[in-house]
Amino acid sequence: MKTLYLIPTFIFLSFAVIGQSLSSLEDGRGNDVYESSSVGIFYRYTSNSGKYAPTVKGSTFNINVRKSEAGKGGRSWHFENPALGDIIWLLFNSDEVTNNVGQTFTSGLIGWHQAYWNVVAKDKLIIAPGFSAGDYIFGSGRDQGSPNILEPNGYYLYAGPAIKASYLLGDRAWIDGFFHWDITFSKLKNDDGAYQNIDGYKYPHFIHLGATVYDRSRFFAGIKLVRLVDRGINNDRATRFDFSLGYMINI
Repeated sequence: MKTLYLIPTFIFLSFAVIGQSLSSLEDGRGNDVYESSSVGIFYRYTSNSGKYAPTVKGSTFNINVRKSEAGKGGRSWHFENPALGDIIWLLFNSDEVTNNVGQTFTSGLIGWHQAYWNVVAKDKLIIAPGFSAGDYIFGSGRDQGSPNILEPNGYYLYAGPAIKASYLLGDRAWIDGFFHWDITFSKLKNDDGAYQNIDGYKYPHFIHLGATVYDRSRFFAGIKLVRLVDRGINNDRATRFDFSLGYMINI
């Protein structure tokens, strides 16, 4: 849980600068930065840990897509598929994940989507509630015991409430803070004998909390904590922590 304290600290330090207007932010070529559609290309460090599985961590690369509007009633959207970067890491570190031992905590083919609508839109501050939707692949593989991949495990579809706040930092940057509670509603279970399947085991929830600082030079840095809410008897406490550093390209 120590990583959880990094997020409010990250946000607090970023609020130390005074700002102008989110809608007026432009890059060196005069292009809008906040109000734009962009693809982010980034380096990522990820650490997956849990109650039953050994920690899996390492570095990879990935991409995301974002679109934002600054006015009241404006819409924004964010998409990322963390499985892409996780597969890149796995290709170079296959020896570290053997015999189904380790923490699988990623997305599926759909990825992670968030959509928001601005209900507060001021020069320096935008508050936008919305929703999240997508999929998860989750499993805790332990060293001993049979089956060795405990509930909750499987491929899940989810949807849930979300909120994002954007705050201007000086005349060249802003911070996005976000939170969403992902409620799973469908599961594709695995009948392989290595997977524990308990009838009536409650589907898990997932909590996302994070922040990203964007500069008008188009560089950005962010942290994100994703926490499993195991509502069954195993009471797993799995966590995914991501640190990202990247660059946005307008599309």
